[in-house]
Amino acid sequence: MKISVYLSSFTRFMNDQFDFMKRSGGILFLMVALTACTGLRKPGSTSSAYSENITSLRPRYDEKLSDIQKEDTLENRIDPQVKREPQQDVTEKLDEILNEIIKKNEEIDYASGYTIQVYSGASRENADMVKSEIYKQMPSSRPKVGWVAPNFKVRVGNFIEKIEAQKHYSELKQHFPQAILIPIRIPNTFPPSKY
Repeated sequence: MKISVYLSSFTRFMNDQFDFMKRSGGILFLMVALTACTGLRKPGSTSSAYSENITSLRPRYDEKLSDIQKEDTLENRIDPQVKREPQQDVTEKLDEILNEIIKKNEEIDYASGYTIQVYSGASRENADMVKSEIYKQMPSSRPKVGWVAPNFKVRVGNFIEKIEAQKHYSELKQHFPQAILIPIRIPNTFPPSKY
């Protein structure tokens, strides 16, 4: 019983302290902030400029600029009459590596990319209507109608990077809500024979 009385009185005391802190917290904070901003000046000192003489700590050099020998400059070390060959030439090795990369790239028949599929359905007439509507909305685009069993598909563009396709996709999405961005393999030969 004594413990519960003690806890309740302690709780009341803490609540009273918290209420006081809430009421006077703004004034207390302002007083602390203003005190911190005054700085640590001695009373009576009027100069606030900082000065310190560090000339005794700086290194001293006995030589003057005119005493430096002329032979130490780079122009005087290189003899223009002597033709020098590079000691570690990597041109041939680099050419071999680049030629290998070119051969591997020529063997690649396709590239990974993206296209925008606007229509997919069984009706050829609907596919042609969607194609003509795309031409009306975006005259610069080149929609293609293809048949991938069992559907006709209307696709717009071959894009290597997704960010390239995103601009056209957002424009087409306004007029064709069913448009989707799909990954494809883009053949190296144009026009592509299949999707």
